Amino acid sequence: MPAVSVIVPNYNHGRFLEERLESIFSQTFQDFEAILLDDCSTDNSLEILKRYAAHPKVRELRVNEHNSGSPFKQWQQGLALACGEYIWIAESDDYADKDFLATLVPLLQSNPRLGMAYCQSTVVGEDSEIIGEYSSYSVSCPERWKHDFTNSGADEISSYLLRINTIPNASAAVVRKAALADMVVPENLKTMGDWYIWIKLLSRQDIAYTAQPLNYFRQSSQSTRQHCSFAGKQERIFQAIELTGQLARESILNAANHRKAILYRLDSWAYEYCFAGSPGGSLFAVLKHFPALKKYAPYLIFYYLRHLGSRLRKQESGVRSQKSE
Repeated sequence: MPAVSVIVPNYNHGRFLEERLESIFSQTFQDFEAILLDDCSTDNSLEILKRYAAHPKVRELRVNEHNSGSPFKQWQQGLALACGEYIWIAESDDYADKDFLATLVPLLQSNPRLGMAYCQSTVVGEDSEIIGEYSSYSVSCPERWKHDFTNSGADEISSYLLRINTIPNASAAVVRKAALADMVVPENLKTMGDWYIWIKLLSRQDIAYTAQPLNYFRQSSQSTRQHCSFAGKQERIFQAIELTGQLARESILNAANHRKAILYRLDSWAYEYCFAGSPGGSLFAVLKHFPALKKYAPYLIFYYLRHLGSRLRKQESGVRSQKSE
């Protein structure tokens, strides 16, 4: 039985597939199998995957006849096929340093309490140009991700994962397969399935991190524009509220953590509305989408007014600077 099952879920990433697969097969840690999945791609992906299907490390190539509509269904399909003790979900548009597995797998092997180990990511563009190290998760604690750490799953959830997905790229993580037992992503979590899985996993086991940038996380210009737009940010906040409710219904979040997570979401929405909102936005958009949150309306109004005050102070400061020049 191989130590690691590498699951490569692909959809229309033919442009990046060769770089991705070569980075897997050139790992210095070679005790792994590769499972290649294609979700009915319409580009040249299948041609490339079939070429690599004969590689001695590839155990299986599965091609869907119809698009599943969800990357997380592909994850689950790969998990059902996997024989390894550990799982690496190697997203098809990313790639890895040759020592990725050699660094992360021993962390899991040496500590049975760990459910996952992950590394720092280098952000790259469409042509593999280096953009910089991923840092969005470190806004509230900028020094933390500059150093290696091990943490209890419960504290990682309460202190960090309630606020933001601090494991933003599955390609950066190696996970203990047993920790993923019965992990079925609910249909309502269209874009938050990974965040759901990390929180559920860490409600059972612990986490380790290395500050070595061993993963290359690709971001396209189109996805970046969508990610940064007000509509895109608002939709992610709404999805995060759905996620919070789902975890509470499954009793993964206790009442205190559920309330904390909801307040983080409302604060985020109020901030985005004040600093990036469009004229068509509504202060009560969250409450319209989620009537059950009406009891949090005073908090929403408080956050909105606080951020509005900050915005007005910045504008006033800018006007003063212009006058003094």
